[in-house]
Amino acid sequence: MQSDQVYPITQLKGRHLSLSWDDESGDVEIALNGELLFEGSVSLTEPVKIPVEGQLFEEIRLVFDRKTKVFDVIVDGLHSPVNRSHPVKSFRRFGYYFLLLAAASWYTASQDLHFMLSYQFPAMIAASVLTVLYVMIAWGVARESLVAYWLGYGLFVLTFLLYICLNDRTGIPHDSDMLIRGILAAIGAYGLRLPFELQRYKIHRSAENEDLLDD
Repeated sequence: MQSDQVYPITQLKGRHLSLSWDDESGDVEIALNGELLFEGSVSLTEPVKIPVEGQLFEEIRLVFDRKTKVFDVIVDGLHSPVNRSHPVKSFRRFGYYFLLLAAASWYTASQDLHFMLSYQFPAMIAASVLTVLYVMIAWGVARESLVAYWLGYGLFVLTFLLYICLNDRTGIPHDSDMLIRGILAAIGAYGLRLPFELQRYKIHRSAENEDLLDD
């Protein structure tokens, strides 16, 4: 099926790439503000780099999404604001991670209460505070707050270390809890790149790009 889309170039205000492609054959046509730059067949399974000469940029990178059958376009390392995998959009979506932490903190606290009945009230208070904090942090991250992100990440690391220390002293079985926390730590480690990528795009923000990022 033939598809078309316009991709504004993040670092070049007023310039855009127009793509036409066939999502079965991989035939692609790329034009810069109406001027043909490339015409040919590309891979739909792997990222494709297309060198460009005589322009204000040197390379176009195409990444095809097999599910949506749409290309993401990256010019000299910077995503177009309409890309589904744009780092700013990925940062905003990472707010869901902190909602997951909120749910996990409540779950693990309820599990621990089974073994620490004498500490039930303090544990419930701590779980409630953590849950509220993580929800607030998720709200901030969804609005691109770097402060909220680092606060949330630091809080997770602190509670993770505290959890290990408490379990070593109390002897509470923690195999399932450690598995959950290990998975959450791995997801968090993957997300460490996001604040740095967000900072990189802040210098290229414009009203036009902002509207496209909100779509």
